[in-house]
This record gives sequence, C-alpha cells and structure tokens, in this order.
Amino acid sequence: MTLEEITALEYEWMAKHPYGRMKDLHAACEQMGIYDAWRNIFEQYVILARQGDLEALKRALFLYWYSCSEPNELTGILMLDEGLIIEVLTMVNELAQKGELDTELEWMLPYYYSITDWYIDRFKGFDELKKISKEPELDTSFDNRGQLGNYWKSIQ
Repeated sequence: MTLEEITALEYEWMAKHPYGRMKDLHAACEQMGIYDAWRNIFEQYVILARQGDLEALKRALFLYWYSCSEPNELTGILMLDEGLIIEVLTMVNELAQKGELDTELEWMLPYYYSITDWYIDRFKGFDELKKISKEPELDTSFDNRGQLGNYWKSIQ
C-alpha cells in the first residue's frame, strides 16, 4: 500500500468510529472490526517504514504512542503487535543514534515522552530515544496526515 492509500484508510476508519458511553465503545469497536483495522493500518505503516519512508515511521510511532496515551475505546487502537512496536522504536532509536532525526521528530518525541514516558520505558534499551527529551519548537503542517495530523492540529 502507498502512504496515500493508508491515509485514506485512516480517514475511513476514523469516520466509522462509534460514539457513546465508554462502557459500550469497546464492544462496538470489536464488533465493527475497528481494532483489527487499526492493527492493519499500523502494520502497513511499518512495512513502508522498513523501506525508508520517514512519514510512515512517524505515523507508526504516533499510533503506538497514541494507543498508550489515550483510552483504546476512543482511539480505536488496541493490542498492536509487540514485535512491530519494537521494530518501530528500534528504527527511531537508530535514527537518533545517527543524528538523523528530522526537526519534526525532534519536536514530537519530547512531547510524547512527557505525556506517556512508559511507552518507551516499558522496553529495555532505546537509550538514545529516551535521551531526546527537550522542548524544541516547530512550525509545521499536519493537513491530510490521518490521526497523527488530527491530533497535532487539535493541540496546537
């Protein structure tokens, strides 16, 4: 799948997400296949990230972090593949070790960590990733970037 195709899937599944009481949302997400859809979207981003697609890597990292920082019933993201999570964290950690993080990731990573530090800390290693905990400023566009874009636009 291309980045554009995965983005379209994100918007499709965001539009399908049910509303209602928290206690009812989990069952609805399971019945509607929302959790499965987001696991697939995450996997598709990892596949692109393996090919060197930095945007796909950012989105995969975001989906993992988002699944840790917000209730699964609200995000639609539950039980992402742990092997893929480790792969994503490894890719980002390696970019950090090489000094190859772009400005946007340098800005995102400290925010993610300040909200939910255990999303990285639950795993051994990733020392360089943990080390990047400063507050750089960034002016960027998050238009047409799926849940990652919607989230960052909502907090800016």
